[in-house]
Amino acid sequence: MMLRDVRNRKSELRRMLRERDRRVGSEERAVAGELICRLFATVSGWESRRTILFFAPLSTEPDIRPLIIRALAEGKTVLLPRFDPEAETYRPARIGAWPDDLVKGRFGVMEPGEDCGFVGFDTIELTLVPGVAFDGRGRRLGHGAGYYDRILAEASGERAGIAFDWQMVEEAPSEAHDAAMDWIVTQSGYVVCGGAGDKKRRPEAAF
Repeated sequence: MMLRDVRNRKSELRRMLRERDRRVGSEERAVAGELICRLFATVSGWESRRTILFFAPLSTEPDIRPLIIRALAEGKTVLLPRFDPEAETYRPARIGAWPDDLVKGRFGVMEPGEDCGFVGFDTIELTLVPGVAFDGRGRRLGHGAGYYDRILAEASGERAGIAFDWQMVEEAPSEAHDAAMDWIVTQSGYVVCGGAGDKKRRPEAAF
C-alpha cells in the first residue's frame, strides 16, 4: 500500500475514533478507567516491576492516576515523559510525588517539572502507552506527532497499550516506524501481542 494511502487511512480512523469517543459519557469513562487499572495491576507482573514509564492521562484517555499513586506509595521508580527542548523530543524523567512534581508542558500535557531529572531509556522495565486506536496484533495509531514512536524506539522493556474497548479496531494502519505493543489492556480484557504483531493469546472478552 502506498504511503499516502496509509496516512489517509490514519487520518480517517482518527476522525472516526474521535467521533466515537465524543459519544462516551463521563461515568462510563470513569468506570472503564477503574477496571483498566484493576486489570493492569493483575496481569502486568506488577510486584516485580520496579521502573515504569507512565503517562499523564488526557481527559480522553484512561485515567491511570491510581496506578501512578500506588507505584509511588510502593517505592517504585515512577517515570513520565518530559519534553527536552534541546533534543526536541520527550525523555523519561523521575517524579517523587503526584501531582506536586508536575507542570503543564509545552503542548498542554502535564509533565515532570525541571527539578525532576532525566533518566536513561535503558532503565525502563515497562512503558504504558496511550493512543487513539489499537488492534489485536499490537499495532497502535497515535495522534500523529510521532513523539511516542520516538520514545518507544529508545525505551527498553515491554510496551503495554492502555485503551478503552471502543479504541480497539480490526486493523490499525501502520508504517515502518510505528512501534508495536507487547500487550494491550482494556476494561474488558487483555491481549498478548508479542510486540511484533504476532498475536499469542486472546482473552474471552473478545475485542
